[in-house]
Amino acid sequence: MSANGKLELVDNWLFIEASQNVAQTTTSVFGTQSVGNVQANSNRSETSGYSISPYIQGRLAGAADYELRFTGRKARSDGGTLAGGADTTRSWTGRLDGVSTMFPLLGWSLSAADGVASQGTNADTRFRSLAGRVSYRIDPQVSVFVSTGRETDNFADAAVEETRSTRRAGLDWAPTERTLVALMKGQGAIGDVYNFDFSHRTARSAWKFSHSRSVAVPLLGLSRAQAGTNYDLTYAALASSIPDPVARAAATTQALAQSGVAPNAPVYAPIQTTQVYIEEQQQASFALFGVNNSVFFSASRSSSEQIGAGSGVVDDFSQSSDIEQSGFNGSWTHKLTPDATLTLRGGVSAPQGPSIPRHRSKPCRCCLPPGWGQRRRPALNCGRPDTTRMQPPGPRTTNKP
Repeated sequence: MSANGKLELVDNWLFIEASQNVAQTTTSVFGTQSVGNVQANSNRSETSGYSISPYIQGRLAGAADYELRFTGRKARSDGGTLAGGADTTRSWTGRLDGVSTMFPLLGWSLSAADGVASQGTNADTRFRSLAGRVSYRIDPQVSVFVSTGRETDNFADAAVEETRSTRRAGLDWAPTERTLVALMKGQGAIGDVYNFDFSHRTARSAWKFSHSRSVAVPLLGLSRAQAGTNYDLTYAALASSIPDPVARAAATTQALAQSGVAPNAPVYAPIQTTQVYIEEQQQASFALFGVNNSVFFSASRSSSEQIGAGSGVVDDFSQSSDIEQSGFNGSWTHKLTPDATLTLRGGVSAPQGPSIPRHRSKPCRCCLPPGWGQRRRPALNCGRPDTTRMQPPGPRTTNKP
């Protein structure tokens, strides 16, 4: 359950956004993972949270667009990582974007961020950054960019803040109106970082592939989400028939609701932690749309490595400092009548660590979504979850300075 809203306090200048959500989440990636409410088990927690974000935006001296934003978040859970205390985050971000008056194909931007996150009695996580970027459009299909800056954080040691230089370079290439390739490589706080994204769409299909290495900071919301969600794929496939972004977003939401397909169906549960970690991911997904049938498929693999000695919180990294996850999921939807749709969903997820053997969860579901007359929603659930559980060690202690 979620809700969000946006209010314009001063015309075209001052805005405020707010959101609230309550959701069932997986307590540990090493337990049985479920799809939605399928195979409800003890490895589930209720997580609730809210955020509020006032910001100003406008144009500075007719030469650059600016935005200054404050974001405050708070989340808690009845189990897992956040059970010991609420997660509180406060961050400021600012940005300037402009285009050279002498060289219209040359663009520039400046960005800054400052964030602090706390959880229970553990030491705060802090992050500050300042970066400049220059981009150049070689032709309508190709643009390149370079950026440089500095970052300060206490990711490796909560008691020590380190400052490092950062460098990035990248390329965006659109060989056709339906295809986009994006490349980025650089040096950051964790060494090499990179990202490769490929997307392609036709009138009745959408395809995505990505490969990335980055630093994930869950408390500050700095992590790469699993790409190629059902919403993203449907939204891309409708681009030709519905060019308007607002109308396309509404049509995407309606299409998914009518077919009983979740907008965001991750292949496996995210790692439950408040710690900073290095994450390398490969993801592939596609969607096919027919007159009465639609198919969604996603496959992912990730390798996550804890940074530093740990925060003292008992979480997934308490069991293993290196976590590998892989799996796939898919769904097939068939329109029986204008009011009834048959949906079959299934998937496999397989997490493991160096000292933790791989085990698989295999949930599947066949159901008719609500709205088929006044009948109750029938469903058939099946699967073969691994009942073996790895028990986390006793809590480590790290006092907040």
